[in-house]
Amino acid sequence: MSSEDERLVTALRSAMKENSRLRAELDQRSEPEPIAIVATGCRLPGGVDTPEQLWDMVSQGREARGPLPDDRGWDLPGLLDGLDDERRLAMDRGSFLRDVFDFDPAFFGISPREAEAMDPQQRILLELAWETLERAGIAPTSLAGTDTGVYVGLAYQEYGPPVHGVTSDGVTLTGISASVASGRISYCLGLVGPALTVDTACSSSLVALHLAVRALRDGDCSLALAGGATVMSGPGTLTEFTRLRGWRPTAAARRSPGAPTEPPSPRAPEWSSWNASPTHAATGTRSWPWSGAER
Repeated sequence: MSSEDERLVTALRSAMKENSRLRAELDQRSEPEPIAIVATGCRLPGGVDTPEQLWDMVSQGREARGPLPDDRGWDLPGLLDGLDDERRLAMDRGSFLRDVFDFDPAFFGISPREAEAMDPQQRILLELAWETLERAGIAPTSLAGTDTGVYVGLAYQEYGPPVHGVTSDGVTLTGISASVASGRISYCLGLVGPALTVDTACSSSLVALHLAVRALRDGDCSLALAGGATVMSGPGTLTEFTRLRGWRPTAAARRSPGAPTEPPSPRAPEWSSWNASPTHAATGTRSWPWSGAER
């Protein structure tokens, strides 16, 4: 083999090695980086207001059921009156959030009049979004002008009277609109990333989280808040399920064999929470899932 041929073979081998190296590097970069939750905020039945309290309740096996809420204007005697087959409401206990109407509007620059028109779900989501960012060590006001996205899952809108039945200057419409649940957070924090609300019934919060992760990986935003909320301002969903016989008498949580039992009764759960999750630190991309609901 001539010296010219040897130089050609050496050059080809070097090129093949470089191609293999570049292909391996490209394959590595094409793999999606994991999304890691870095902070969580929550409001849950049983007086659970932090992730630590949630862990304590689960580890101790405590029950979160309690009486029907008496601070929402429900006609409890009328709902529970009559025999079992005649009652408008099949259950007399459930897992409900407490103090859902407590809110400090001035902290977010919201007038008392507008706050009264706001669905409690919007209020809780706004509070938890702020709280979750603080738990992650991020000053919420520092995100103004960033492409942070907000993804909300919301399924129930039963708060307040019909819009046409009140004298309104616009705050009633924004107070009960599902789209505003995400938009209000973006507005209050000065975010310029995507803001959307999805309703897929019981999976709404999970779908919101899924969309947030996809948005991060697609580059639609570099930071995302994701989660959802459900607060039953009225008993409509419960009475409808009662009419449809959707409540099972064995709806109570399963107990360990041999454990003490109590008379089974249908129940309704409520919950609310926020999470925060970034991808690998090398990219600086972050996702913030949060969610809230009561049933």
